[in-house]
This record gives sequence, C-alpha cells and structure tokens, in this order.
Amino acid sequence: HLAITCERMGNLYLQDQQNEQALEVIRKAHTVKLSVSEKHENGPKDLSFSYSKLGDVYIKLGRTAEAYDMYGKSLNIRKQLAEEKPQDGEMQRAYTVGLNRVADVLLELHRDAEALELCETSLQRRMDLATSQPDNTQAKMDLGVGHFKRAQVLARMGRLDEALPAFESARVILNGMADALKKSNSEVNAWVDDSNDKLAYIESTCAICHSRHSTDPICHLY
Repeated sequence: HLAITCERMGNLYLQDQQNEQALEVIRKAHTVKLSVSEKHENGPKDLSFSYSKLGDVYIKLGRTAEAYDMYGKSLNIRKQLAEEKPQDGEMQRAYTVGLNRVADVLLELHRDAEALELCETSLQRRMDLATSQPDNTQAKMDLGVGHFKRAQVLARMGRLDEALPAFESARVILNGMADALKKSNSEVNAWVDDSNDKLAYIESTCAICHSRHSTDPICHLY
C-alpha cells in the first residue's frame, strides 16, 4: 500500500509540475517494489513499470542519462517476461512500448542507429501481435504507433525515402480505424490529424480527447 500511495502522490506532483518532489516519492515507491519483487508473482512486472516511471520523471527533469538507465532496466525485465510468457498479450505489448521508450532516449543522446534498431524490433513485434489478433483495436492502434515511431527516426536520420512510406502506413491504419468507427456509430466523428509534426487519432465526441493537450504523438482516448 505504501508503494501505491507514493506513486499516487508522485502523479499529483507531476501534474503540478513539482518534478523534484515527484522523484522523491516515486523513488520511495520503487524501493518498496524492489524489496518485494521476488516475493510476489507480479513482482517483476510491477518492478518493470516502476523503473519506467522513474525514467519518465528523469526525462521531465532533463536527466537523460539516468532516464536511459531506468528505461533500460525496465526493458530488460519486460524482454525476459515476454520471452517467458509468449501468450501474455499485456506483457508482449509492454515489451514493445519499452523498446520505443529506450529508442526515444537514444534519439536524445544522438544514437540514432541504435534507436532505429529498437524501433524496427518493436514494429515487427507489433505486426505479429496485430496479425494474431485481427479484431483487436488496441493492436491495430499499436501498429500505427510503431510505423510512426520508425518514421520519426528515419526522418531524423535524413532517410526521407524510407520515412515517408512509414508515415503513410501509420496514416492508412489510423484512417481505416476512424472510418470503421464512424460506420459502426453514426454519432461518432473521428479523424486523423497530422499537423505540427504530430500524428493524432481523435474522436471529437469524447470530452477528454477534445479538451486534452498532449505531447504524445498518438492521442486515442475514449
């Protein structure tokens, strides 16, 4: 319970942009999770998310090297769990997200080639998940994100002949989802916005989406 309380406090501090205070309490939560990680079945998974949360805070503080360390530790756990539980969709997805988190930091560290390698590994995993779950909306969304993340790195490297088709793949997937959603519910208005170097999948009937300001490249909330 202490870890949960500390994480909730940390989230509140982050919302209030009190990042140093957030780091202090989230570190406390992490210490608790580290001490019990081997005592509970979900201990390693919880620990991986705890490392990732610390990485998020370090990013906000501009401490990129420390963020890279935390994301890397998180990714190592997620990779092991994904290999041990190939049928666990949640863990497979967490692994792909972890790959992209590390890739984002590698870009900040100007290690573009390594970032691209991780993005391509993540994309392949996302393609496999989407293929094995053709009716899974989240898997389709994740595939669009994967193409977009890869495109960003390629564009950063100046490989526009490869980046543009990757961007288009992301748009095609999200446009298809928006069209399907509108056909299934005539009251829904959904569209894809690719302005300001961002790619967003937006549903205007959602009060959260319509009023939300996000730095994330993909916004999709119901």
